[in-house]
Amino acid sequence: MDKRLLSVAEAAQLLGMSQSFLYKLAEAKAVPHVRLGRALRFDLNQIEPWLRRQAVEEADYLNGHRRKGR
Repeated sequence: MDKRLLSVAEAAQLLGMSQSFLYKLAEAKAVPHVRLGRALRFDLNQIEPWLRRQAVEEADYLNGHRRKGR
């Protein structure tokens, strides 16, 4: 069985951020997470789509408009 729930250390490494910043995001409810008692866990099935939603779209800097189809 694949590991689905990540620890703070594992999720922080996956996301490329510090553990303390990830704790702050979780406290602000800005990142999907699960509390199991006192333990904070991150569901890989929720983290990956959340990460994709954080992406900034490319801009067409020549005319200041978004590119079509994006």
